[in-house]
Amino acid sequence: MLNTNSFELFSDNKENDISYETEKNMKEFLDKNNIKDDVDLLNYIKKNYYFKNNIFTCTKTMRNNYIFNSLILVAFPEFKNITLVNGSIRGYIINTASSQNIKEIHLLYNNSQYIITLFGEDITNDDFVKELITSISFS
Repeated sequence: MLNTNSFELFSDNKENDISYETEKNMKEFLDKNNIKDDVDLLNYIKKNYYFKNNIFTCTKTMRNNYIFNSLILVAFPEFKNITLVNGSIRGYIINTASSQNIKEIHLLYNNSQYIITLFGEDITNDDFVKELITSISFS
């Protein structure tokens, strides 16, 4: 679940620890780009990936780009695609790239994330998933 701790960098050298600065930079970046949750982050990544640097890129932006590129390389390699869920329920569906039929449904509600994992052809088809999501309500 998205928070500034998701983007922390740690260093073995305490004198040059960049965790605090990185956390501050990422908070500013998230606020500046109106990224409030995972769905906003996925939309931002979709529109802007790959995050490139050049000789004129400031170190703050380089660090942020490195963090985003690393996050994507670590978190997304097994995904075939991600479907965003918008409407009364907000979240996303991860379709895995494996030969097995697996879907992860991530629903966001009141700063909490609910994950439903589905296995098998019968319950990973789009019609079943749509019906399942529309039947969910939060109290």
